[in-house]
Amino acid sequence: MLAAAAGCAAPAEGMAAPRGRKRSPPRPPPTPKPLQETLPEPEAPPEPPPPSFPRLGAHVGLVLPLVRAGNPGGVLGRDFVSLGVAPGLVVELDERWALDFELVLYADLQGTGSPGTLVVAPGGTYDFGFLRAGLRAAVAAGGSLDTQWGFEPFVRKAFALGPVTPFVGLDLPLFFRVGGATWFVQPRVGFVF
Repeated sequence: MLAAAAGCAAPAEGMAAPRGRKRSPPRPPPTPKPLQETLPEPEAPPEPPPPSFPRLGAHVGLVLPLVRAGNPGGVLGRDFVSLGVAPGLVVELDERWALDFELVLYADLQGTGSPGTLVVAPGGTYDFGFLRAGLRAAVAAGGSLDTQWGFEPFVRKAFALGPVTPFVGLDLPLFFRVGGATWFVQPRVGFVF
């Protein structure tokens, strides 16, 4: 206002300021932020929901008795040759515990004319992480022996390769009947679905 009153006009933009006043340097235009800074950070993918239980599964395997101790005793090849097919249903109760319902049909391959043996074996299993172990009650009928009942402790090692998981295992069934008991050592291989 003093400059206007004195008859002087204010300096125009970009013109030199009157003496005695320092001119500030022009400000550079703002630099745009990099694209990464302007976009919001992507959210982490949502975690999958926990598995729901109970869950139904199945397995099938081949069982090969190697040793039969007791009455009658024997060794595979010399005293007997049999092979079992073992399908089963599994009800997983949680991450570790499961109920296992299995049937095993053994065929006598030595040619003795003995009919096959059917074993019905329900039980439970526990997953230790590195292997699964369990115990089944078992009833065997048919074959050359009378009806038998017993217990079947077992261990399994599975190899997770996808929806169909192969496993190896060892069964140690002990059967009782009138006139004696028989203990078997029988490895098995199979698949879990």
